[in-house]
Amino acid sequence: MSEKVMVFSHDDLDGVMSPIILGYFLNRETETSLVVKHCKTGNYGTIDSEITKFLSGTEASNYAAIYVTDLVPSEPVMADLQAFSKETGIPLAVFDHHQTAEYLMALYPENVSVYPRQEGHLTSATSVVFQHYAGMTPEAYLRPDADRAENKRVAEFASIVRSWDCWDWTNDANDRWGELASDFNSLLHILGTERFLARFVEPDFWSPTQASVFSDTDILLLDIERNAREKYIKSHVERTQFHVLELDKPYHVAYVTAESYKSMLGNAMCKLTHPRTKELVDFAIISDNGYLSLRSIGDMNVADIVKTYFNGGGHANAAGGYVPFDTFAIIGKAAKKAAKELVAQ
Repeated sequence: MSEKVMVFSHDDLDGVMSPIILGYFLNRETETSLVVKHCKTGNYGTIDSEITKFLSGTEASNYAAIYVTDLVPSEPVMADLQAFSKETGIPLAVFDHHQTAEYLMALYPENVSVYPRQEGHLTSATSVVFQHYAGMTPEAYLRPDADRAENKRVAEFASIVRSWDCWDWTNDANDRWGELASDFNSLLHILGTERFLARFVEPDFWSPTQASVFSDTDILLLDIERNAREKYIKSHVERTQFHVLELDKPYHVAYVTAESYKSMLGNAMCKLTHPRTKELVDFAIISDNGYLSLRSIGDMNVADIVKTYFNGGGHANAAGGYVPFDTFAIIGKAAKKAAKELVAQ
């Protein structure tokens, strides 16, 4: 009889793929069925509410194990999870890679594995899961002198996801995947999560004899998507605004509102020159209905900024947060101001 496990994960490529890799390894030991709930991160995300709802329901004790991948709950909710695990004897494991989550591993070392770097590489949650079960990083597994075949295809996908999530595909000239990693992420957004996931449950998908990542149809769709993406990024870079943001000190930032291609757009914006200082901006901010994506290049740590000021977390050069605001109130205020100016005329 199949064991049922609960997985809470992020909703990006790494959050979608880390449960897939987890399921692969679990099923090598026992027939396992994964129930995956994809969540938003941060204080204003959905991870806390989804876990709280799960723990208060009647079905939680029917699961054989609970996993959290590519994000972490707040410390109080993590405490509730750990208490539930101890009370019921249901195993709990958290796999993450964000530096802002490392404190949870110090608090719950038996349950939490958070490794921002492994063997000299930045990690993804998918690569952390792979390393936990395979005993080495995907990159170590794929070394030419290793001559390993059994989990090679799994290691390749874990490495592709890590390349995308850490931006090695564009920042590291020696990265083996390059544009393929970007295309793999694009395919998720083209197909949607359900259709994307369907291919990983096909018979023999993980067989070493399966050499291709993309089908002919995938390649056609990706070509169309690539053209649309280039136009979108170009148009939003052109409408970027520049501001001085007063936090612990003044920061020169590039700012735009957008809802798509945030990582690529943010990295393009980081290469812009501030019109006043004539220097590269300190970091880029992309706003999407209150959700903020911050990107930077080099030593500028946006994870610290997001954690301190914007209710979020992430990596040194890529982080996300949330600023609650009432759009209609802003519209009303602007309209009232315009009305007064009309009366004054």
